[in-house]
Amino acid sequence: LLNKRRMPERQALARDHALPTEVLMAVSATYVGIAEKITGGSIELSDNPRAEIIRALRENFDLID
Repeated sequence: LLNKRRMPERQALARDHALPTEVLMAVSATYVGIAEKITGGSIELSDNPRAEIIRALRENFDLID
């Protein structure tokens, strides 16, 4: 994954082998479960993660105008 010269190969693999939504959601649930065990509390999922990321980049890091 660190070899930048193999990026076209990775892009083709991703394009030709789409993961089912159920698989992605199962992976997400695994990570949420791990985070909850580490923090000892529940993790609230954002309704609009894109907007939150943009706001954080703008307000905390001055990366977006």
